[in-house]
Amino acid sequence: MTANFLLLLITFICLLSIPLLKYSIKWRKYKSDDWLLKNNKLNLKWIINLIIGVTFLIYFLTIRWLPDLKNLKTMDIKHSVGMSDYELYKYSYTYSKVFLLDWCPFFSIIFAIIAIFDRKMRIIHFFGFIVFCFGTLTIIGGFIENKNLNWSNFFEYVTIGIKPNSIYFGLHFFMAFFGLYNFALLKKDPLKTNFNFLCYLF
Repeated sequence: MTANFLLLLITFICLLSIPLLKYSIKWRKYKSDDWLLKNNKLNLKWIINLIIGVTFLIYFLTIRWLPDLKNLKTMDIKHSVGMSDYELYKYSYTYSKVFLLDWCPFFSIIFAIIAIFDRKMRIIHFFGFIVFCFGTLTIIGGFIENKNLNWSNFFEYVTIGIKPNSIYFGLHFFMAFFGLYNFALLKKDPLKTNFNFLCYLF
């Protein structure tokens, strides 16, 4: 349990650093003549999002998605009548992971793609609020009673995860931290702007 609460503490310290950095760091705009321009200035915010988004996609695909896809191909579902309940559950579980049927993996991939292609950063702030909520709630609810985490596998759990839940922490930390980061980049009042956005959707 001590390892669980230490990881929660580290996570919330990282999250609290975002609003502090927002008001302490002034973004500098550099002149440039290439495709990275935004209003004749170098778009540093989007470049950071691009790097983080591409890095997360590579991280997700190599450690989680491709191994699950390989496992799905090796499973034989043709004779499902003779399969045990455990085998059917394992196939269903792997199937849902490959096709991103779980909410958090789905939103994390969508968010990373938006971070890459939303060069003018028009919608990523709103998605940042959504994925931040998903990631934070999962971290709080999932880690407190997590018995798989202990000091012997702490580093493995944080980096690549423990099978079958590969990158469990990395995925939700990405959602919470990167989501809050982009949510905080709104020049207008973030809470008021996102409230109006949600009212527009519903």
